[in-house]
Amino acid sequence: MASATKKRLFRSASLLISFLVFCPIFSAQSVRFAVISDTHIGAGTAASALESVVAAVNSRLDIEFVVVAGDISEKGRLSEFVQAKKILDGLKVPYYAIPGNHDSHWIGHGLTNFRNTWPEDRFYFQKGNDVFIGLNSWDTGHLAPEDITWLEGKIAAVPLSTEIFLFVHYPPETIDNWFKAHNLLKDRRAHIISGHVHRTQLLTSGGISVATARASIAKNNTDTWGFLQVEETPDRIDFLEVNGEEEPVSAGSIIKSEWKPVGERPVKPFQSFGANILWRKDLGTHLMAPLVVHKDRIFAADISGRITSFDLKGDILWTYKAGDAIIGRMAVNEDRLWAAGRNGRLSVIDADKGLLIKIKDLGEEITSQLVLINDGPKKRRTLIVATTNDISASLHCIDAETLELLWVNRQAGGMIQTRPLVVSGRVVYGSWDGHVHCLNLDDGRELWTWTENDNFYYSPAGCAPVSDGTNVYVCAPDGFVSSVDLASGGTKWRKAFAAWESLGMSQDNRTLFVKSRLDEFNIVEAGSGRLIRKLQPAHGGGDLMPIEPIEWKGTVLFGAQNGFIYQIDAEYRLIPLIFLGAAGVHTIQSVKGGLFAASNVDGRIVVFEINPFDSPG
Repeated sequence: MASATKKRLFRSASLLISFLVFCPIFSAQSVRFAVISDTHIGAGTAASALESVVAAVNSRLDIEFVVVAGDISEKGRLSEFVQAKKILDGLKVPYYAIPGNHDSHWIGHGLTNFRNTWPEDRFYFQKGNDVFIGLNSWDTGHLAPEDITWLEGKIAAVPLSTEIFLFVHYPPETIDNWFKAHNLLKDRRAHIISGHVHRTQLLTSGGISVATARASIAKNNTDTWGFLQVEETPDRIDFLEVNGEEEPVSAGSIIKSEWKPVGERPVKPFQSFGANILWRKDLGTHLMAPLVVHKDRIFAADISGRITSFDLKGDILWTYKAGDAIIGRMAVNEDRLWAAGRNGRLSVIDADKGLLIKIKDLGEEITSQLVLINDGPKKRRTLIVATTNDISASLHCIDAETLELLWVNRQAGGMIQTRPLVVSGRVVYGSWDGHVHCLNLDDGRELWTWTENDNFYYSPAGCAPVSDGTNVYVCAPDGFVSSVDLASGGTKWRKAFAAWESLGMSQDNRTLFVKSRLDEFNIVEAGSGRLIRKLQPAHGGGDLMPIEPIEWKGTVLFGAQNGFIYQIDAEYRLIPLIFLGAAGVHTIQSVKGGLFAASNVDGRIVVFEINPFDSPG
């Protein structure tokens, strides 16, 4: 009996020792957290829905932290982020936020309002035996090169046995260069969690598990509030959808013992299909603005604030580090370069030496591309630049030499994002107030406003207007291209071409080039709106990155979001010219003759030559 008692005591002691030994491991691998996504603050009852979500998370005492997976705002306005932060700060546990397309698309200005609210757009932390990483997937679904480099460094330091949870707003299959992240994760115990699709589901991407989180409230405001709850134990990961006050509903599980490495995804290299490549460079950082070119010099400005000057052989002439990100196209002439920082500072730089000459703080965030006018008001060389104070916007006319303010117009009811057009003594631009505005160049007086659809989401704000001197042409995400009388602001014609925000004009001002959001490219008679030719497939699917197709001696050139540069010849054949990489291509810049410069959002620059064709117009 004594012997049996000793054995029981020994087993009990052994169990206690085992529990004490393995309890830390159990704790390290047991975690419960919430994912709140697509809050869309600023839309309908989104704020009250988020308040309910926060209260529900706070009532669940075992939730250890929260990830907010993007589309926090509806229109990217600072006031929306401020309201969201005020509500989210009510959480009793830590939270980590990443941006979504709604937090960056509407304004195209480097996530200024997000970063003014939360300084970082990515995160990394470790909890127990888990690592949690958040990345910005920008407005079109893309991972910036500096984020890929950062991610590679973080993952390299993580043991192979560690569970990795990676959060991005866009699901992986909608991120154009996801293969870069996939190849870093292929041998890792990785799990992706995203938002964007407004529903909870458990999927795979190339063999890696992917969970999507429901919206905190559906956009039509008919659904109840909710969020995704994730529960990890030593042997499994459970995904549950919380809907209102109801008990969580299982959306699926991952069994850890079933994990296995996945295959590598192919990387498509840079390729030329006939263009003569003079040189190419990789800046290695996000490039939001197109290049600017003047005579034998090419200038690039990236989101780190670095400006680089190249000669036509590809040699770097100088670099200059501005105090903040450069997000809009710069302006240049023989001896000076003008650059606008995200923080509202307008800089004048010696174009030959890269030295700062003068700086002016406009007091508000600069949102538009710069336009240089050699013969502006009072025959001065002037700059046209737009700023915003979150809701309304201002267009400034500034003496380019002294930076003296000549006039300012504050009548736009929404952000001015585009490149304003100066034609026949007028300044024409679209705004996120749903209107096109026309001002007198001499004094900034508003001459007319135009709209055929004042819905915010269909504003002609991303399109750079073009003109034949008599009419102004614009397009918008409602799919329409419109011809507007430059003198009166009246509609001449308006036709649907599945347009988004990409519009260009031929050198003879007779033909419009419309790159659609579908896989189409439309060649249109400017005077009548008659469709001359529709090319499809044209650019590899949905294309939401605004660019300006250009024409040179019968060759139409345009870049696409799929990383290709295309040309259209005299017989309307659409020919791939260059694959620059899996990143959207900016508007191509003419250097001289048949020499062109192009760049993409990954900071890759290429200078190339082509041969002319007879005009396709």
